[in-house]
Amino acid sequence: MRFSFQWFFGVFLVHFLASVFAGFLTLITILGASPTHNPSGSVAFSQMFFWVWQTGPAFLVHYTGVTWEKGLLPAVIVWSSIVGLAAGFVAPKLFKNTQNA
Repeated sequence: MRFSFQWFFGVFLVHFLASVFAGFLTLITILGASPTHNPSGSVAFSQMFFWVWQTGPAFLVHYTGVTWEKGLLPAVIVWSSIVGLAAGFVAPKLFKNTQNA
């Protein structure tokens, strides 16, 4: 079974940085709320996005007993690693014909 470190590292890096970036954008959106500006649409979108994007870290945090405050970043790192590992094994199989050309 082939494994590609380039795919692993690339997918891990993109997934991790996108998670951190999305977290900062959500935090900025929520902290930017004022009595005159109701960001309920933005907050609802952020909640929906994180419900999809952070399912893996939420699963890890829930079943390992780590609190969100202390365990979010390590959970995101572990989940991004799992996504990267999956890509490292699957990508060489999907793109084996294009690499020979």
